Amino acid sequence: MGHVQESVTVSGVTPQQVWDYSVNRENWPNYVAGEIRDVQGDPEQVGGSWSVVARIIMIEVVTRFERIYNEPPTLTRMKMSGDASGEFSTRYEPDGRGNTLLTQWLDYIPRKGLFGPLADLVTQNAVKGTIRKNIEAVKRNMEAGKR
Repeated sequence: MGHVQESVTVSGVTPQQVWDYSVNRENWPNYVAGEIRDVQGDPEQVGGSWSVVARIIMIEVVTRFERIYNEPPTLTRMKMSGDASGEFSTRYEPDGRGNTLLTQWLDYIPRKGLFGPLADLVTQNAVKGTIRKNIEAVKRNMEAGKR
């Protein structure tokens, strides 16, 4: 399994506030890198699902997400299928100083074949950048008072 992880500290907000902002699908266009389509059920609850269409290294990638675990306001997990497969998780932790450590990680199934390892390395760096961009946008929005 491949693994990509990024973290940021969101200043002056609680894990509950960051949770409420980030799981609310009305806020997703403010920080999700890609177009959200085909929402089924309640995406804020276990069993809800949606697709994200994104460009990674100039290639359109369609990934289906299904929320499989919620532990508000500390942890949520989504199963991924489609062009990318694996599990995507987000943790919200108080840092003891009135801030929230927001961590997202992806455990994914690497590509196979002759060029699999090279493609995986390139994709891993692109995905890491996308996760970083997403959580930095949450940080900016939360610290600017967009809750």
